[in-house]
Amino acid sequence: MNRHGGIRETGVLDYSVNINPLGMPGWMKEEILQLVEEANTYPPILAEIATQALSEHIQEPLKRLLLGNGATELLYLFARSIGPGRVLIVEPTFNEYRRAFGVAGWEVYAFLRGRDTWTLDVEELIDYLEKVPMDLVILCEPNNPTSTMTDSHSLEVLLTFCKEHDTQLFLDESFLDFTRQGLPAHSPGVVRLRSMTKFYSIAGLRLGYVLADEELVHKMIRFKEPWSVNTFAQGILPRLLDDEQYRRKSLAVIDEQRAFLYQGLQELGLPGPQPRSNFLFFRCEKEGFHQEMHKRGFYLRSCEDFYSLDDKYFRLCVRTEKDNRALLQAMKEVLR
Repeated sequence: MNRHGGIRETGVLDYSVNINPLGMPGWMKEEILQLVEEANTYPPILAEIATQALSEHIQEPLKRLLLGNGATELLYLFARSIGPGRVLIVEPTFNEYRRAFGVAGWEVYAFLRGRDTWTLDVEELIDYLEKVPMDLVILCEPNNPTSTMTDSHSLEVLLTFCKEHDTQLFLDESFLDFTRQGLPAHSPGVVRLRSMTKFYSIAGLRLGYVLADEELVHKMIRFKEPWSVNTFAQGILPRLLDDEQYRRKSLAVIDEQRAFLYQGLQELGLPGPQPRSNFLFFRCEKEGFHQEMHKRGFYLRSCEDFYSLDDKYFRLCVRTEKDNRALLQAMKEVLR
């Protein structure tokens, strides 16, 4: 019942993809039409102009940044650029980590989050790493699909341990824009993967970047395919970064509707952790729940294909108030 990347079906609201419910910024269509005039020539091979704009916006040196055709391209690029070795993935989480490192020849290990709060117990993780040393640790912050985050103190403890034990820490911050937490500065030895696809609702254009040590970025460039970031994505990036009005409006809507959906799920007796991003994670024991919701015009993300989860776990994104009210009403009817 899973369709990675969403569903396109008349009369069905797609709650399976974690994209900004406001849609792309209003100015973007006109901007893209203007960029059509440049589509007959090759874009800058490493998106140098767009990367310069990003560098100035987040105040990080140009040599620590690499733009890609979405975060997933950069994930696979990273996996084949530095390995293979032993990688530990904090599960359950985004499935593509396991695939990316597996096809690149890494030995893939798993460390499970506690099921009481779905957060990471860093002390237990460090105990494990002391017994089973790793070259790399993968952590998604906020985590997909649980929408939970590790507290800043625990992250610092983990970072310190990794530095002292020559273990690289890979933080996927693709959903961090949906929180009100600022973007962390670069930390030596830490790889930060970020997506612009989701917050700006440009899944068909795709934009992402890596913030890492200069040496690692240089190594990734050696393995990177040329011209992977298209003219349209490069052209809109500077204006995306400057659109504070869109950012503020998006966060206000997401904050409000995330709280509304979480309360609704609690009232329906569907347990799940306090969500931190633009999606919610919960468990439903009713047989046929996913299919019944689909029949009523709502497509949720079944989490049965996530490591250690089964078909009773679900993820749903934050949409508009009208859609969310209809969703909760349909859930209420299915659960009677």
